[in-house]
Amino acid sequence: MPLPKYFEMHKSFLEYLGDGKEHKLKELKVYVSQQFGLTEEELAELLPSGRQTVFINRQRKSTEENEETPDDIFEDAFKKINRGLQDELLNEVMKLSPQAFEQMVLDLMSKMGYGTFENAARTTKQSNDEGIDGIIMEDKLGFDLIYIQARKWNEEHTVGRPEVQAFAGAIAGRGGKGLFVTTSKFSKQAVEKVFPLLISLN
Repeated sequence: MPLPKYFEMHKSFLEYLGDGKEHKLKELKVYVSQQFGLTEEELAELLPSGRQTVFINRQRKSTEENEETPDDIFEDAFKKINRGLQDELLNEVMKLSPQAFEQMVLDLMSKMGYGTFENAARTTKQSNDEGIDGIIMEDKLGFDLIYIQARKWNEEHTVGRPEVQAFAGAIAGRGGKGLFVTTSKFSKQAVEKVFPLLISLN
């Protein structure tokens, strides 16, 4: 069979080192060659330079690229998958209308355990929302309300302090809490204005 590429040796390499003990490259060579059923002729094949065998060269590359532990490799792969899913989800969210995005935020809050009873959440009228896009009850008696502002903006539109201050002013005196949600990001000055809770989906 053809000699395995260096990245094709990764799995065998990790399996061999799984016992946590120190091993010599010669021992690794024997193990990997047995895994792939390589002949002595294949193991002896030289690079064009004639200074090193192809197998040893690829084995060294595999060794160098796998200094991370299996847990490190798994964690890195998990993060990459999550980032990919986040990007796909954000792309779908950006296709929603502003009104649908506001409703999505309320639905998400309900899934998190807020307003899980009849008439506990509602969007406000677009013509007279005073900067408040939705209201959700935090408790069943309605004593604690959460006022929501949801802004579906692209990443170039940073939410600044003026927008946060305007929202804080809209909910002032209403006896509730504020939640500002956006698909974009917040400026440093906006974050420092911490009266409402700021959530970025970016």
